[in-house]
Parts: sequence; C-alpha cells; structure tokens
Amino acid sequence: MASAHVEEIPPPSLDATAEQPPLFDGTTRLYTAYICPYAHRVWIIRNYKGLQLKIKLVPLDLHNRPDWYKEKVYPLNKVPSLEHNGKVIGESLDLLKYIDSNFEGPSLLPADSAKREYAEELLSYSETFNGAIIYSLRGDTAKEAGAQFDYLENALGKFDGPFLLGEISQVDIAYIPFVERFHIFLLEALKIDITEGRPKLVAWIEEFNKIEAYKQTKVDPKLVVEIYTMRFLGRFDLQRIYLAYKCHFLKQFIVGQIAKTIFKYVVVAIMSSNFQLQKLSPPISTSVDIRLSNLYNCIKSNHCPNLRV
Repeated sequence: MASAHVEEIPPPSLDATAEQPPLFDGTTRLYTAYICPYAHRVWIIRNYKGLQLKIKLVPLDLHNRPDWYKEKVYPLNKVPSLEHNGKVIGESLDLLKYIDSNFEGPSLLPADSAKREYAEELLSYSETFNGAIIYSLRGDTAKEAGAQFDYLENALGKFDGPFLLGEISQVDIAYIPFVERFHIFLLEALKIDITEGRPKLVAWIEEFNKIEAYKQTKVDPKLVVEIYTMRFLGRFDLQRIYLAYKCHFLKQFIVGQIAKTIFKYVVVAIMSSNFQLQKLSPPISTSVDIRLSNLYNCIKSNHCPNLRV
C-alpha cells in the first residue's frame, strides 16, 4: 500500500535566468521536467513512496535550461537526475531502482524470484516499446503501434491483479508515463484508441488513475498533443508563430537569439515530410501570413533566393 497522500504544489520550472540551487548542501534534489516521460517515472516513484518532503523537486525548462545544470550539476545535461549523498546520478530506470532501494516507503519490487525475473525482462523491453511506437508514426501506426499495446495487454495477463506483476511495481511506473502520452496523442491526432479491444490495459489505466501519487503528476493533455504533433507529425500552426512574433520580447522576428530559435523550429517543421501548413485563422496579419507562407514554399521547393522573413 502506498504511503499517506501528501499535498504538493509543483514548483515553477527554472529557465536560463534562474539561479542555481545550492549543490551538495544535504538536500536531496530531483532535477526533472514536467513534460519529459523519463523524468515522469522518477517523479511518480518519489510520490508513491511518500518522499515529497525528503526529495525536493527542481523542475527545468528544457527549451531554455540553465547553463549551470550542465556545467555544475549533471554534465550529460539530461533529466532526470538525482542529487543525493554528495553525488548526482541519472538515467530513469536506474533511478527507479535507486530510490526504491535507498529510501523509505513501500517496496516496488516483489520478493518472488519469477516476478523479479519478469520485471527485468519488461524493464529491458520498455525502450523497444517506446521506440517502436514512435517509429510507427512513419508508417501504419494503427498496426505497428497496436502490436506494442497488444504486447502490454498480454503482459498484463501473466499474473493475477491489475498490474504487470499483479501488484504495482517499478515496471508499471516505467511504462505509464509513455502510455499516458501515447494514449492522449494517438487518440487526438490520429483517432487511434489504444484501449479498444484491450480490457486489461483499460483496467491498468483505471487503477493508476485511482492513485493520488500518480494523479498529481499527470501531464497537461493539450501540451502533449501540441509537442508530439510538432515533433512527430511535423505540423506547425502559423497562428502560434504569429503570437510569438507579437510578444514584446520577440518584436524583431529573426533578429536576436530567441527569434532565431523560433525560426529554426519553423524551418525544421517545414522540412518534415509530413508538414501541414496551417493558415492564420482569422488572418490577423496578412503580411505575416504571406511571409510565413513564402518561407514554407521556398523551403519545400529547396529554392530560396533573397528570402526575406
């Protein structure tokens, strides 16, 4: 059984302007990012074991992360990482095991040897699962991603109980952040319901949604759709570019480092083979619409003489 519910207001994400928290001052810190499914794994186990007061959340803005994180905290510059006992360690699956073994709270690995062996098999397969679903977005997503969710459905039937090893474990926590995001994105963007015809998967998700420690960590569905659509389907809404253009700190489009970053994402999106041009609606600024449309046309045709944006 999970530890008593602890109310927590997640702190705001730190960006490049934020000061570095003290390092190795005796505080245990989990460096995370709310949108990242790998970091989500460790946030869930922290909460489930009731460690909200023992492990401090330090969320980072991945699009504008502080330089000090790479330079002084974690040279790999990835999340999650855990500052504990004078060292910083990373890799989400390793951190699941580390926190489960080194902190108080309910154990999330069964004593039964057969279940432990199966747990290692499922943990090892988790990256194959995630990668195969992402790769499926280039082809027959319903068929190829469906095969992975069938794998999970079958795995959920191996032991009695709603979870992968019967009772909730590290394995469930390793999979749920990705399933949560894929469930939202595939249904919204491609109208693929991963739960259809998979009753065990439905029950698994329902059981997770009863757990307060997990419910506190759930990602904003709109943000998932926006980021995954941009990243995996190459769609970019010109309305959003226009809003960025109008922001007071982006007054000069394609001038300055931040604006150049926006421009880079626009170009990357357009170069995607699945890019879909979204017209401004309503056309707040015809000039911006025309300039961005020209950018789209010249990049897609690989012919950009004297391009002015």
